[in-house]
Amino acid sequence: MFKQIIIVFGLVLFAFNQLDIISACRCDSDYCSDGNPCTIDSCSKETGCIHNDINCDDGDACTTDSCSKLSGCCNLPISCDDNDACTTDSCLNSTGCSNLPISCDDGNACTTDSCSKKTGCCNLSISCDDGNACTTDGCSKETGCTHSNIDCDDDDACTTDSCSKKTGCCNLPISCDDNDACTTDSCLNSTGCSNLPISCDDNDACTTDSCSKKTGCVHSNLVCDDGNACTTDGCSKETGCTHSNIDCDDDDACTTDSCSKKTGCSNLPICCDDNDACTTDSCLNSTGCSNLPISCDDNDACTTDSCSKKTGCSNVPITCDDNDACTTDSCSKETGCCNSPISCDDGEDCTTDTCSPKLGCIHTFITFPEPQLIDC
Repeated sequence: MFKQIIIVFGLVLFAFNQLDIISACRCDSDYCSDGNPCTIDSCSKETGCIHNDINCDDGDACTTDSCSKLSGCCNLPISCDDNDACTTDSCLNSTGCSNLPISCDDGNACTTDSCSKKTGCCNLSISCDDGNACTTDGCSKETGCTHSNIDCDDDDACTTDSCSKKTGCCNLPISCDDNDACTTDSCLNSTGCSNLPISCDDNDACTTDSCSKKTGCVHSNLVCDDGNACTTDGCSKETGCTHSNIDCDDDDACTTDSCSKKTGCSNLPICCDDNDACTTDSCLNSTGCSNLPISCDDNDACTTDSCSKKTGCSNVPITCDDNDACTTDSCSKETGCCNSPISCDDGEDCTTDTCSPKLGCIHTFITFPEPQLIDC
């Protein structure tokens, strides 16, 4: 049994040896390529394929160096912007980002020079009143506040040096704890207490950043309600409150669209009355007022049809009198005036019947000549 185990073990060793020989025989760049542009592929006759990571470092501290299996080395420029208006941002190829603080010193020692990350330098006039009756307070542009003290200084900035009108100098150990969660408290014998304010700025224009002496930073949501019903109020983290005008247009040409800061949109019907009794006034939602002329035609040829802006239609009867006594004047609704000749026949054979436009019928008796006697 032991011999059989030795024989099997020998066969296995022989097989592995043959695989090494095959690998060494196929040792070329094409055979060892792993398809990864982030490795350098090579082959050793002793060990076979070798895949070493390539070095994508471009020696530039201003880029982020990485490697993608798809595209190979990638050297992207870094952003050195620290969103701080109090620094000058730059990048050196040798050392990388540099965010050097700007100088807000206005050369006037009577101002407090500070810097806001959002707005930059701020130079506020300082108050030199120390509330100490044992000092003379003043300010020099060159040196700043001046407080001429009586000499109670024990050269220890961590003691409170004071002056009492009754007892004189008093040098008591100071407590730098200002019971303010908004400051970092410390004391150096050379400089004294340091109560540096912490920054509560959350870089969100939609919050009011403040600090509570008890609990520390407080970020309260900004109230953007402008009390104007004509705007939609919102807030952008970058710029703060936004107030966009609402659209009161109801797409109705028959209304006057307006907006009141108190009540919002108002769409009041317009008046299409043109004060003309000769038009029909109406309104279409699509086009607005329509003032169409009315028809005063009464379909009566015996009237004169007209229209007055004040009173409307007028249908005045026409006169058919042709000033001719020899006609009968009448009017038909269909055809209008009719001037028919009158008959002057009086049925009398002894008269001549005629008509005068002025006088009317004239009946003139016929005159016969006297009969002449004839001699027989």
